Amino acid sequence: SISINEKVGMLCTNGIWSVLPRQYLQNTLPIADVLKKIEHPKEKISIDIFKNFVLEEAQLYKIIASLVALMVIYSVEHWVLKKEFTIASLTQYKIIDDYALPKTSMQLEGLKKDLLAEEKMQTLLRQEIKHLLSLPLMEGERWVEFTVKKNTIALSIVLKDPKRAEELKKVIAQKNQITSIKVVDTTMHVEVKL
Repeated sequence: SISINEKVGMLCTNGIWSVLPRQYLQNTLPIADVLKKIEHPKEKISIDIFKNFVLEEAQLYKIIASLVALMVIYSVEHWVLKKEFTIASLTQYKIIDDYALPKTSMQLEGLKKDLLAEEKMQTLLRQEIKHLLSLPLMEGERWVEFTVKKNTIALSIVLKDPKRAEELKKVIAQKNQITSIKVVDTTMHVEVKL
């Protein structure tokens, strides 16, 4: 049996080595003495990886210089990208703080989705209003009311002749869905769905 240290030793039984607490082992030899008694073989194995590798010194210097240049370029590029990333991150955090935006990316994506939907709705509303305000009014005809509600636009126009209501109705119906239309005296009241 061999003692590895004060607490642990090794025991060989039938060619199998076991590590045991030293208190269970008797007549142990220190591992240093055992290692000194081992005879090393005289045979050597030579590993000639570069035996057929012939490279002139100038070529070797060129390769080393190229590798050093690539390492320098990579290091500089890495440093520049890291600096730009830091600046972009700081700018992002500053914008989030300045505009009191949510901190997480999920909340920011939700806010972005809501704002894009609102933008789409506002663009549609502007197109509807532009179309309605460009109605071909004759001289003496005028707008009396133009009200934008959540899902509808209500408008009233004083007409020269009540028969013109049918002509204006066709123009409005080209791009808008009319929910109600009535003519009282010379005033046409129209409600359009958004």
